[in-house]
Amino acid sequence: MPFGDDWDSYMLASGDMTMWVIMTKAEMAAKCGSCANCVMDITASSSLQNPRQYCRAGASEDPWISSAHHPDELVYGEDSHSAHHIGQDGSVDALQAGGSNVWVNAAPGGGGGSGGGGGSTVGDITGTVAQVSTDGDGTTYRLSLTLGGSAKNVYTIYGDEDATLSMPAAFQEAAPFGANVGGANPAFFAVMAGAEFDSWLTVGITEGDTAGALSSIGLDWDAWTASAGLTTDNGAVFWMSPDDGPATEAVIAQITVQGSFDATVSAQGRSTSGDDWKASGITFSG
Repeated sequence: MPFGDDWDSYMLASGDMTMWVIMTKAEMAAKCGSCANCVMDITASSSLQNPRQYCRAGASEDPWISSAHHPDELVYGEDSHSAHHIGQDGSVDALQAGGSNVWVNAAPGGGGGSGGGGGSTVGDITGTVAQVSTDGDGTTYRLSLTLGGSAKNVYTIYGDEDATLSMPAAFQEAAPFGANVGGANPAFFAVMAGAEFDSWLTVGITEGDTAGALSSIGLDWDAWTASAGLTTDNGAVFWMSPDDGPATEAVIAQITVQGSFDATVSAQGRSTSGDDWKASGITFSG
């Protein structure tokens, strides 16, 4: 299908997003017709940073683009070619992993971030608000916790019967580019600009939780939209290994909102001595 000219990057991916490659339109144009087992200058990949590709003159099946060295982990090919559905390393191609998908988008512009709002202090824990952009569908803020006193780390944010966790209605980028926990992968920003301004919760991790260090329970993510907030009195985002939670300071949310906002979380972490600390009902506003 024709994409027009108002874009500058591709994302070529399997339908299940286990294999993907991001590269610029300029790089594809420069190398195609003269690339046989060559390295293209890709922006990012789910596997290798410099996989070898094929884009030869006169080959109807080219470009063949892989997230690993050709012919392994093929994410794109032309002419319905039947070869290389199974790579030399035993990997399948995109057609056997949910289909072959192509996204294009212009790279997002630079973003103005300044000022912010404020947060309350509960015990040794202080909430902070930083405005990071106005380029998305609203104003994007990051909410953080600063640890003081005997607080050694923070490993969970939660809501309970004493203090409901609440987040305002906020912009959500759809999967596979958006995330609920741990932030969106920055490699996706050039292809799906909205991913940079996606709203999510976390405990420290902000660029995608590829290792699965975080988990969540009791949160209705589908209910959190640009017109409806997120609340729970029996839910949490938490580190699977509490001792690995971040120390000193931790981002706990990114939200992109229209107008002013209020948010509330409770948090818990390890102490330098004695029982784990708890801070109930930390508030944020902007």
